[in-house]
Amino acid sequence: MPFHQITSLSNASLNVYPNNSLTKFIHQLPLPIEFDQTQHHTIELKSISLDFKLENKEKSVSFIKIHLEELDPRLSSQDGDGQCLARIPFSIAVKPKKQEAEEEESEEEEEEEEDFFKLSDWWEAVHPIAIPLTHISRLDKLSYFITDENNQQLELKTGVSTVINVLICEMKYQDHFTITLNPSVSKDSFTRNVNNNFYTSFPSEINLGSGWEVALHSVIVPYGIHVEPKYAVTYSAGDTVETAEWLIADYSDADLFFELNSKIQEWGMVFYYDYDEDEQNERVFLRSASDDHPTQPCTLKMNDALYEFFGHKGDRGVFRFTGDWLDIGQTLQTKSSSQIHAENRVDHLVLYCDILADSIMGNRVCPLLDILSCDSIGLTKRHESTLYNAPNLTFRPVAKEIFSTIHVMIHTLDGSPAPISCQTQNISTTLYFRQNKSIINT
Repeated sequence: MPFHQITSLSNASLNVYPNNSLTKFIHQLPLPIEFDQTQHHTIELKSISLDFKLENKEKSVSFIKIHLEELDPRLSSQDGDGQCLARIPFSIAVKPKKQEAEEEESEEEEEEEEDFFKLSDWWEAVHPIAIPLTHISRLDKLSYFITDENNQQLELKTGVSTVINVLICEMKYQDHFTITLNPSVSKDSFTRNVNNNFYTSFPSEINLGSGWEVALHSVIVPYGIHVEPKYAVTYSAGDTVETAEWLIADYSDADLFFELNSKIQEWGMVFYYDYDEDEQNERVFLRSASDDHPTQPCTLKMNDALYEFFGHKGDRGVFRFTGDWLDIGQTLQTKSSSQIHAENRVDHLVLYCDILADSIMGNRVCPLLDILSCDSIGLTKRHESTLYNAPNLTFRPVAKEIFSTIHVMIHTLDGSPAPISCQTQNISTTLYFRQNKSIINT
């Protein structure tokens, strides 16, 4: 058979595997599946139903992973995810709302239900990911392991049964596949990979042929990664280039001015604040830190947030200093840091992908993949991981039929690189490829 629809129950094989639990169980198939070795096969999660109480209500769980031990662990580019069949946002699994009838029950009964979580009816994968089943000629069991986002087993107290529906089919019937990209995957080859600009390379060339299109399927933002506007100043003199940054939310106006002075003093300059009583005008000047040792010719370039902080009206915060006093701003009080923080808040991100055909976005022509809200993908949350599944896939034509690398860039709407913090954790993006038969047949 080219297709096998299987429903696995966590309590179905207790006679063979008595240690089966709601989150770690083996389903012994009543009839083994023999695979045609001349064909490639895939497995995908179609739906799942969970019914349980959490052991630890205080533990934060952002999304659930469904692992399958029969998968090849080498398939994933992320450590610990090689046997991950699917990821499910935990916000879907939580059902905190009580029915009106329940609100009329006693307080004791209500307290008992506070830690009750249920995956409402069935969670169905709108765009399931097909995972290859490699090096398997015969399948007689399916071994499931359900964890949190950190690959720790989900700790449950009670529950009836976990029900998982999967589909196994021959790959020749598949007209779609997925690729997960991550800055850390090809770090050895692309040492400058960062979260807003990275390449992923593949062991061999991918030859699609014509008629393929791709959409953003999902994004995983680990704990600790967030977008937050910064003050930034870059010093350049000859071959020397140095940059200093400060998070806007962490500094008052006075603190920022102190930090700036400390930093640029290392570069041989200081800021000088002056108030003209006659003209009732306050100004900021840049001068040498020592009159005896004039600063060498250099340039200070401020980002927009710092430019606005000084209220400068010149060349977009670029200051070329030769040692003389340089008037750089009208007032330190033009805008407070809180105003600048609000105006520089990053609400949306633009994802570009180099294998796509160019499309029009505003006044630019670019290989646009998608535009995402920072809130929806969790980049405004500092203290939890987020799994974002695109509710509607926006497919765009693939321009490169043959490729061995994929380049992803993440920018703000104004075209500047997204200010994504944290280089110890990496954002993962999954692309969903499909064959557009209407294009092939034309």
